[in-house]
Amino acid sequence: MAKKLNMSLKKMPSIYPGYTCFNDVTERFYQGQDGQWTRGKGFDTFAPCGPWIETQLKAGDLQLETILNGKVRQSARTSELIFGIPQIISFISGVMTLFPGDVIAYRNSRRIEKCRLAMWWKSGSKHRYS
Repeated sequence: MAKKLNMSLKKMPSIYPGYTCFNDVTERFYQGQDGQWTRGKGFDTFAPCGPWIETQLKAGDLQLETILNGKVRQSARTSELIFGIPQIISFISGVMTLFPGDVIAYRNSRRIEKCRLAMWWKSGSKHRYS
């Protein structure tokens, strides 16, 4: 993606290079204790993404899942996004300049998941995002 500000919706599909998985990690204790999210979401190991960018993917109706210890804990489809991907990028580019390598992470669906992975996530837990 070239440096862009105020991108038009018409050009959107040709501008972004692809898709990857993003794990929006939150430490709920600090988030609740502090009353805001800097510490709860800001640790160095939080927000892992990748390990690659899928460039040939059509994102119209993809299944997105969080699997913890072999059990599906979150499940949604890209067709359930509140705003389409072009609208999201257009809106963000109206606020800030986007540069090559920037990552945009967006909530998975209209459904507000009441998932509390911390209730199930223990030391040694195995998780997978797809």
